[in-house]
Amino acid sequence: MPQESIVYDEALGTLATEVELAGDARLIAAEMLCFGRTGSGERFIHGELALRTHIRRDGRALWLERGRIAGSSPLLASPVGLGGYPVVGTLLVAAPTCDPALRDRCRELVPDAGEGGVTLLPGLLVARWLGPACEPGREWFLRLLTVIRPAVAGLPMRPPRIWNT
Repeated sequence: MPQESIVYDEALGTLATEVELAGDARLIAAEMLCFGRTGSGERFIHGELALRTHIRRDGRALWLERGRIAGSSPLLASPVGLGGYPVVGTLLVAAPTCDPALRDRCRELVPDAGEGGVTLLPGLLVARWLGPACEPGREWFLRLLTVIRPAVAGLPMRPPRIWNT
């Protein structure tokens, strides 16, 4: 689970994630994108980012997502897009133990800033977050993982070491 990626103004990029799971293998993955260097007042005005995430279990699709975001696109400000927030995060959990009880426990954890939601699909828990900066999104994901990791992996939550750098 890497730290956030900054999509600089004038960036032309593609982020692609492909995961193949077998049997009852488990996946906990997170991605956070910051459109522009918001701390410096910079925005993502020119450029384009293509996104693709595919997760399969035993050859069958669990999650297929594609997107393309252009700098200054109306999608960045639209309430059906990013709602004017410069940061977006996704947490994906693929496990046989993803059930309505886990979803409901996660929904009790409301983000301190921005907007977040948790959805359950067959074998897949999805948390999405939109916010003003990366730190509140990371903090919400950590609180979610405190509930998710013991339920999915049988282990207590430990922040990824990379998040300490």
